[in-house]
Amino acid sequence: MPSRIRRLPLDQLLATLDPRGPVPAERPDTAIEIAEMARFLLYRTPLPLHNTCMVRSLTLYHCLRAEGAPASVVFGVKPGKEIREGHAWLELRGEPYLEPDARRRGFSPIFRYPQD
Repeated sequence: MPSRIRRLPLDQLLATLDPRGPVPAERPDTAIEIAEMARFLLYRTPLPLHNTCMVRSLTLYHCLRAEGAPASVVFGVKPGKEIREGHAWLELRGEPYLEPDARRRGFSPIFRYPQD
């Protein structure tokens, strides 16, 4: 994922994250299993880019969507600052997923993918 983030514009990158072909029906425990796997993989890697909000959100989005879970990625900024701060987080069924309120505090959503 980090190499794709570095070389693709955001619109092209997002298009590569959706599953191709038939998507299985979501199982009730899918999101929990994927979150546990992602936590293991993302937080135990020595490369700093792997633990950014964008990599974390896009990786989880890709995994959840591949298993039929209705996930989306939200990108936000802190308004009113000269130098903009950005943050990305995952939502599942329209609610923040694995993202504490404290991390999102002050960020206004500017883009959601998919936009449905």
